[in-house]
Amino acid sequence: MSDTIRMMALSGLAYEDFAPLGWRALSALPDKEELLRLNAENAQVLQADSSLEEHRRVEPRDESEPLFQELQRLEFKLDVVLRVMSNLLERQDAMPERRKFRIYAQGLEWAETAQAPKPGALGVVSLYVNRSLPFPIQLPAEVSVVTPGTGETNVRIAFRGLSSHVGDLLEKLIFRHHRRLVAEARQHR
Repeated sequence: MSDTIRMMALSGLAYEDFAPLGWRALSALPDKEELLRLNAENAQVLQADSSLEEHRRVEPRDESEPLFQELQRLEFKLDVVLRVMSNLLERQDAMPERRKFRIYAQGLEWAETAQAPKPGALGVVSLYVNRSLPFPIQLPAEVSVVTPGTGETNVRIAFRGLSSHVGDLLEKLIFRHHRRLVAEARQHR
């Protein structure tokens, strides 16, 4: 990442961004029923993000087809509604502060300007992975490393209790963003 986050890299690909991210401390990790609910909701948000990305890449056979034109019009309207909802939530302070972060399949790092959690602390991180979707993924985690910096503290967490399906969807999200960065770098050369 930039100069802001300087931590030991976790293994594998990473996705770096600046987006709404919040930490909610817990005295214990969520119970089995709560984990099932969180995993189901996370899968839904990650699948929605993926479908929005994939749909934009599909090329029609004939752009003059009335059905295609109607679908394009509806997609545009839905995108506008989602963006308006996102902006309203952000203005109402319903979304957490935007922060620089780096996410891996097994954990996440972020730069914290307020009170940072302590190593070993348990909680749930909320991360908005798509600016068009006003819903976060909520990932149970344990704080593994806290590194004080100048003006901010770098926090690294390890995910706990994620289903294999959510883990796979996270890996796909990370890979899509990595692939996009590689393509952009090639274009700039």
